[in-house]
Amino acid sequence: MQRKVRTDDRPKESTQTLDQTSATRTQDPKPEPTQLTMTGIHDPKWDKILNYMIGGLGLVVLILVISLIIRINSSGTSEAETQTNEVPAETSPSTTFDGTQSRPQKIRIEVLNGSGVPKLAAKAADYLRSKGFDVVSTGNAPNSNYKKTIVQDRAGNLAGAQQVAVALGVGESGIIQQKNPQLMLEVTVIVGQDYKSLKFTNPRD
Repeated sequence: MQRKVRTDDRPKESTQTLDQTSATRTQDPKPEPTQLTMTGIHDPKWDKILNYMIGGLGLVVLILVISLIIRINSSGTSEAETQTNEVPAETSPSTTFDGTQSRPQKIRIEVLNGSGVPKLAAKAADYLRSKGFDVVSTGNAPNSNYKKTIVQDRAGNLAGAQQVAVALGVGESGIIQQKNPQLMLEVTVIVGQDYKSLKFTNPRD
């Protein structure tokens, strides 16, 4: 006679174990995603150091700009002072009509013959050159009826005309101011018929 095996005779422990495992899986929370942090990026200490570095760099740039401005201003002032010092002062002539004569300035002169006597302009020009004047041209005056020799100031340099007059022996009354900048010279001498009284025909020195 065969014995019937009851299905209820299975060990209950295995069933309980399965139930506990299922319950455990149900109760376990889902793992939270790992949060990655970059250490130092948002660290307040590093932010503070970075701010200091930026501030220091800005201060250095500001100092350099100020230094450059001061240097440019100093350079411009020095250059202006140098140019001022290099401008030659106008020398006042010391020539007078009392017979004394200082060294003549570099005065450009044209000599014209207004006496009607040939070659007087050339003689007067040679004499003036020997005295240090710059005779740039010679020729004839518009007419030959000049009774007196005249010295014309062409550039507004009356002192220069006085020097030429003293060198020739022309009196102060023979100096005329008649400006003409187009001539590109300072003095025009017109030798008149009184040439025999001038120094170049009868030099006394």
